[in-house]
Amino acid sequence: MLAANLPDASSPQLAVAPNVTIHLVWFSSTTTYNDAFYAYRGTDGGWSAVQNISQTYGSGHEMKIVLWRMAFHVAWNDTGESGYFSVYYRQRRSDGQWLPVQKVSTNSMSHAHPFDMSVDFETTVHLVWAQSGGNLIYTKRWVNQDWLPPVAITNATVMSYPAIVADRSGVAHVVGPALIMGCSEVLHAPDGANSWTTPVAISESQPVD
Repeated sequence: MLAANLPDASSPQLAVAPNVTIHLVWFSSTTTYNDAFYAYRGTDGGWSAVQNISQTYGSGHEMKIVLWRMAFHVAWNDTGESGYFSVYYRQRRSDGQWLPVQKVSTNSMSHAHPFDMSVDFETTVHLVWAQSGGNLIYTKRWVNQDWLPPVAITNATVMSYPAIVADRSGVAHVVGPALIMGCSEVLHAPDGANSWTTPVAISESQPVD
């Protein structure tokens, strides 16, 4: 068993590198917290030692892992000391070194949950999340740069999980179910270079009672 001393494993995410090494992240309980862990299976079929990659205070919930050019990008939700879900991020470089944990969401008094992540061809990391209270929030980080200040890209009441994909040119596209004037709609909000275009409803729905 890979981590017999780490009970209550949850939210596993998997990525496979071009050299066919398998990289796994998940949550498990520790003596105090619910932390994020990482391990990989090498080309010889053996598993590495398990690493605690979060060590953040609170209860972890959701995870994402993206592989690009042999670097791994991991994001997760953690309640932290405030008791509200925040978005955290960490990168494992191609040389195997983990960079420090970064807290990406900035509003500590409401949930930044759920979220999604994408990495484009220039290794820019794009993150979007639903902020409790109604908005979809977006930010990105260029290589070796700080995160841009998060911005609201919708003002509708988000009902479910947003999804984000960055295309070859680095433009981010976001879709997410939302409640607009009593109707449930799926919104598409492509990032027009430095500014976001107006969200477009792409589904039809009936008024919600």
